[in-house]
Amino acid sequence: MLWDVIGGPLLQNHKGSAQYVEKSQPDMVLMVLACIITGFAFSTIYGKWARGKHGALHGLKYGLLISLFGISYALISFSMTNLMELTGAIYDAALSVVYYLIMGALAGMAYNAFQKPATH
Repeated sequence: MLWDVIGGPLLQNHKGSAQYVEKSQPDMVLMVLACIITGFAFSTIYGKWARGKHGALHGLKYGLLISLFGISYALISFSMTNLMELTGAIYDAALSVVYYLIMGALAGMAYNAFQKPATH
């Protein structure tokens, strides 16, 4: 949704020479499945990485770290395809950072909310 609502207008004017490659209607079943897989993997890795220190700020740090994958993917995609020009790839990378920051903050807050109180 982030790429559609915010990214759509930004990326529209920065398409590469590959035209008409988008589907007219996305396959929502596969999109939901991909989101579930991403959420599961993101949360599982966060749980191991955080080592009991949870909260929005901790989640933001994790999201920033994981956003390096999104930046890397945008650059690899630009280097290997004609889907976007460089400005579009930079916008895509920036949207990835925002996406993973939001996911990280939400994961940190969720883990914090469900964290068992320490017993002494």
